[in-house]
Amino acid sequence: RSAELWRKDGACYVRCEVCSLVYENPRFTAEELKEFYSSESYYVQRGGPGGPTSGYTDYFAQCSPAILAEYFALLRGVATAPRGVRYLDVGCGPGGLLEIAGHAGWDPTGLELSRWSGERGRERGLRIVEGTLEQAAFPDESFDVISLFDVLEHLPHPVTYVRELHRILRSGGVVLAE
Repeated sequence: RSAELWRKDGACYVRCEVCSLVYENPRFTAEELKEFYSSESYYVQRGGPGGPTSGYTDYFAQCSPAILAEYFALLRGVATAPRGVRYLDVGCGPGGLLEIAGHAGWDPTGLELSRWSGERGRERGLRIVEGTLEQAAFPDESFDVISLFDVLEHLPHPVTYVRELHRILRSGGVVLAE
């Protein structure tokens, strides 16, 4: 049971009346998500009226160094060690947080559905795995900190996804989701 909250870019967002989770309904399938996020036009839209109606006008301008630093400060606040943290950023885009984490002495890995976005990060030497969490098949207890910024609401099976995150998170580790 859910109640509609708003519509944006052709998607309907609802709140679960039992647990209050806000999510897209109907949800994309895993294949639809990959296709949606794999286009360069999702990250940098060109043209004017009549162009794409979803995504970012300019992802790179919106994800400014100041915003990335703010997100990393949140991550640093939940980490149990200042350096050597095994970190996974789910939905990492081109890897802005991975870059900051690496400079701070963390061991960052990104997971990204978008081939285009992942390639931008790999061109800068970042470790970005392309595909779904299931396809990545990370070993048990691989990470100390896992982040998901603006991811959960798009997933077709969030409960299954969170269970997989729990499996790859080390004992005492932290998942930070927005």
